[in-house]
Amino acid sequence: MKTSILLLLVLLTVMPVTSRALEVYRTVLKDCATVTGLVIAAEDGQLDMLTVAGGHAHIPRDQISSVLVYNSVSNPMREILLDEALQVKLVGIHVQEQGPALFSGWAVRFVDDLVFFYGRDGKSYNLDIHKIVQIDASIDATATRIATETSKDIVFGYGRNFPECGFKAERVDDAVLQPMQILSDQIKIEKWYLNFQKGFERLYRFQQRTLFYAKPRLYQEQSRIGAYYFLGRQGSEEETPKELHSDLPAFFYWAGGKPYLYQHQSWVGAKPSDIAPAAEPVFAFASDVKAHLFHGSFIISLNNPVPGYPSIITLAQENTSQGRQLLRQQTAVQTTFNYMAYTGVDYGRWSISGGFLYPVFGLQTGGADGMFREVLASKGSPSARYRYTGDNYQLRALYTYTNYRVQNPTIKEVAAYPSQWLRSSGGDNTVLFENIRAFSSRYLDEFDFTNHYIRLGADWDMTSEVRLGLDEIALLGSYRETLHDSQDPSAATYHDQVRFRHYITSAYVRHEFDKRIAISLYLNQFRRLQRSTYLDQHDSNDNDKISLVTIFEFIL
Repeated sequence: MKTSILLLLVLLTVMPVTSRALEVYRTVLKDCATVTGLVIAAEDGQLDMLTVAGGHAHIPRDQISSVLVYNSVSNPMREILLDEALQVKLVGIHVQEQGPALFSGWAVRFVDDLVFFYGRDGKSYNLDIHKIVQIDASIDATATRIATETSKDIVFGYGRNFPECGFKAERVDDAVLQPMQILSDQIKIEKWYLNFQKGFERLYRFQQRTLFYAKPRLYQEQSRIGAYYFLGRQGSEEETPKELHSDLPAFFYWAGGKPYLYQHQSWVGAKPSDIAPAAEPVFAFASDVKAHLFHGSFIISLNNPVPGYPSIITLAQENTSQGRQLLRQQTAVQTTFNYMAYTGVDYGRWSISGGFLYPVFGLQTGGADGMFREVLASKGSPSARYRYTGDNYQLRALYTYTNYRVQNPTIKEVAAYPSQWLRSSGGDNTVLFENIRAFSSRYLDEFDFTNHYIRLGADWDMTSEVRLGLDEIALLGSYRETLHDSQDPSAATYHDQVRFRHYITSAYVRHEFDKRIAISLYLNQFRRLQRSTYLDQHDSNDNDKISLVTIFEFIL
C-alpha cells in the first residue's frame, strides 16, 4: 500500500495529470447565506469563488462562520458564466516551451508543490508548479457562457444541523453528497484561508518571475565532457591555431537550477566562448548565473589570469611554433585576455549587461631585428552586452573600448623588448622581466593604445538536435610609442606605431546524437590588416587565414 502511494506521488510531481477528484467548498456566512463552489482567489481578507452555478461570488473572510469540504468525483457545473471577474483570474498553463497551452482554467487548490486547476472544459488538472513553463495571464475568451464537457447535478448536504441558521442534516442518501470535513473553529478556518492565500501568492510570484526569463531554463541542463581537435596539417607552423591556445584540449561543463528560479552553468578547460575576443577555443574557467531580474557572467583565462603580469612575451620567448611565428613577422598583432565580468538585468526576451574586459595585446614590428611588446591590462576596459532570446534563436551584441595613455610606463603596463634579445634570453622569466624593466626605463618614454572590440552573433536551433551559429568579431586598434635613449641626450627620438584591423568570421554547426554525443564543427576565417612604423621604417601585413576546429562532447 505504501509503495503504491509513493508511486502515485512521484507520478503527480513529474507529469501533468487529469484528475476526476474535485474538492468543493460551501461557506456558511454569519448572516446564514451560503456559497458553494471552488476558491479561485484569496487576498486582502477576501475570498473569490467560482460557484457550482457557474457564477462568481466575492466573500469577506471575516463573515465566514463555517466551511464544509466535499470531495466530488464528478463535475458539478454544467456551464460557466464568464464575467469580467472570472476572466481576470483565468490563466493558460503551458508545460512545454513551445506550442499552445495544455489547458486554461483557474487554480483552486494547493498541496505543497502541487497546484490543482479547474479547467474551462470542466476537467480537473494537477501538476507540480516547477513543471509549469509559462502562465498566460490574459486569455481571449470571446464567449461569455461556456458549457463544460461533462457534468452531473449534485446535491450538497450539510452533514450536521446548523440550528443558528435552521439548516438540518439530510438523511443519509446516495443522492446527497455529504461533507468530508466541517470547519467551524475560527482558528481552523483561518488556517484554511491562509493555505489558499499562500498558494495564490506563490503562483502569482511564479507568474511574475516569468517576466524576467526568456525561457524556463536558459542553460543546457546535462553535464558533459568534451575535447577539440584542429583539422589540417598538424605539426606544420602554417597550420597551427591562429590564436593563442592551450596544450590541454579538453573541457568539463556542468549546470543546475530550476525553471524560473536560480540557474547556473559553468565550464573549465578549453572551448569556444561567445564573449571572449577569440573565435577558437580559449583555456579558461567561465560561469553564468541567473536569479530573478539579475544575471551575471564571468570568464577568466587560465593561461594568464593575473592582470599586469606578462604572458604573451614569455610565449614568444619560448621556442614554440606560435612564438616563432610572432617574432619572425615584420608586423604582427596577437590578442588574449585576463578576465571578463558582466552583470545586468533581463526583462522578457531582452537582456542587457555591463562590465569590464581586461585585454592583452602582443605587437611585433621590425621582424627578427625589431621589437616585441605586450600591452597589459593596467585597468579594466568598459564593456556592454546585449542579447535577445527567441523561442529557438538568440541574437548577441558586445562592445568594449580600451584606451591606455601612459607616461614612463612600467612592466605592469607594457613589456617591450628587442626580438633578437628575446629569442636568446633563455627560459628564466625572472631574468627576462628584469631585463624588460631595465630596457623600458631606459628607452620607452610613453605609449598610447586604443582598441574597439565588437562582437555580433546569432544562434539558431534548427531542430532539437541541430544548432547553427555565426559570429562576427572586429578588433580595431592602434598603438603609438616614443623611444629615446635616456642615457644618451644626443640619441634620436622615434615615434613608432602599429595600426591593425582584425575581422574574424566564425560559423559553426552542432549536432546532438541520441542525447549522448554531440559533434560541433567550427569554421573560422581571419582577415588581418596590419600597418607599422618602426625606426622610421614602414611595413604592412595583410593576410587571410582559415582554421577548422571540431569539438566532441560526451553527455553525462
